[in-house]
Amino acid sequence: EELLLKTEKVILYLESVIPIHLVLSSNVSYPELIMKRVFFVRHGEGEHNVFFKRGDRQGAKILDPPLTELGKKQAVDIAHTEHPILKDVRVDLIVSSPLRRTVQTAALMFKNTLIEEHSDANEVKCAAPTKILLHPDIQETGDIECDTGRPFHEMWDEVASSLRPEMSLRKEMFSTELLEANPRWYIKEGDYAHNGKSIRERLCRFTKWLQGRPETTIVVVGHHNAFLAMLECSFMNCEVREYALGKVRNSDKDHIKGILESWSLIQPPLVGTSTEGLDKEEIEHIERHIPYAKQKFKAWGYQMPTKPFR
Repeated sequence: EELLLKTEKVILYLESVIPIHLVLSSNVSYPELIMKRVFFVRHGEGEHNVFFKRGDRQGAKILDPPLTELGKKQAVDIAHTEHPILKDVRVDLIVSSPLRRTVQTAALMFKNTLIEEHSDANEVKCAAPTKILLHPDIQETGDIECDTGRPFHEMWDEVASSLRPEMSLRKEMFSTELLEANPRWYIKEGDYAHNGKSIRERLCRFTKWLQGRPETTIVVVGHHNAFLAMLECSFMNCEVREYALGKVRNSDKDHIKGILESWSLIQPPLVGTSTEGLDKEEIEHIERHIPYAKQKFKAWGYQMPTKPFR
């Protein structure tokens, strides 16, 4: 009876992380069904987003913009212990873009865990306390000021002060090794140039990096256009979506094809262009971002997706 109960739990877990179309496919071998659960989170509302929402391009001139007060509240509201998609999930790894708004969002999302595990008052010290790993490959795609980051040490005081008194940040809460390995990551040239080829290659590299990590349950905090290019999905501010990451099926001729075939959406489902049952904010997002997403795919030289962006 105990063995049967354990077996049922395993089956329920597999059903939660393996898309049924893969299970039923005769072309998929067992190793390809070994998935990672990856939760993508777009940052909270940034100062530049306020401008863009009212059709003002001046927001593009804000260098590495911070979260607004609403953006901070959005990040707190999706705390991983409270959000309906994340609340029962034991997260193994937190990855964030190194831009200011994503660093703020990730810190506020995992505030309680970070404070508890890094507190001097904590009598039981963690052998490996939770850290937010900053990864340059998941930074935003554009080369305009609002999509451009800065060295971590330059923005540190601004980020730390912006979250007080909500939380007291410490540098040891972050892992910056990947930034130190590529100290020019914020210069939009070469690997990080704003063109379709460079974007394809770095997002394919990021996908492979995730695939090679030992962790199986991962949160990635990033940006609208980076997620759009990798997942063909338009995210609202602080929207959370769960994907399954399978074996990377990379084609030397078309990196983006390899990326997209590796990701399978788990929840929530795409709604297409239908606005039935959506609130005002969701309707405005669809009306604003779907034409924008099509423009981006054309500019990047990507084939237009057949599935909806939302």
